[in-house]
Amino acid sequence: MVRSSILGLLCLTAILWSASPILAQGGRGGFGGQGGGPGGEMGQMMMLLQDANVRKELEIVDDQVEKMREIGRKMFDGTREMFTGLRDLSEEQRAEKMEEIRAQLQSRQEELQKEVNDVLLPHQRERLQQVVLQSQLRRQSTGNALASGRLADELGITDAQKEELAKVQEEAQKELDEKVAKLREEMKNKVMKVLTPEQKSKLETLLGAPIEFAPQQFGRGGPGGAGGNRPARPDGN
Repeated sequence: MVRSSILGLLCLTAILWSASPILAQGGRGGFGGQGGGPGGEMGQMMMLLQDANVRKELEIVDDQVEKMREIGRKMFDGTREMFTGLRDLSEEQRAEKMEEIRAQLQSRQEELQKEVNDVLLPHQRERLQQVVLQSQLRRQSTGNALASGRLADELGITDAQKEELAKVQEEAQKELDEKVAKLREEMKNKVMKVLTPEQKSKLETLLGAPIEFAPQQFGRGGPGGAGGNRPARPDGN
């Protein structure tokens, strides 16, 4: 029951912690390192602690879970209060308010980090640092992860290397997109073979004419994924 409650609380906390793009524009967070995403490493840590495998890896015991739950509650309540009334402000006022919130979150994050460090044992803190970095590498492209944040600092990545990483990453992403597009097409063709001609015709009617979505609405490649920004048609066109 305790573990179930902490999952919901930490999930809501992390969502609030990453509620604005402004909060993802840098700043130091987590265990003495730069944040690798919205809310810095503190926000990532709270998300990772939802994972039963992470808690098992860190050997988190029930007493620690309860203490982390209390920290999460304070983090959640404080963050929710900061965002209260934000939607009622003008765009200019909202931008100013978000800058204030970012500063408040930075200060609050440092306070909560000290509390977390008091709950976790030294080996747990060290292992959690490693898990956070692994998560960054999985969530981001390798090139982007190595070229920014704590990994770039720790490895001493130079500006020249950052430029080279960006170039290699772009080339690799293009190659990956092409491969994914080919695999998606092959998968679609296999799936469509299950349908009868009548079902294919009805599906095409249900889908209607293809529409191209703005990529920024759905991420890379639009709703069709990395293979392109238009939906698949039964006839493959």
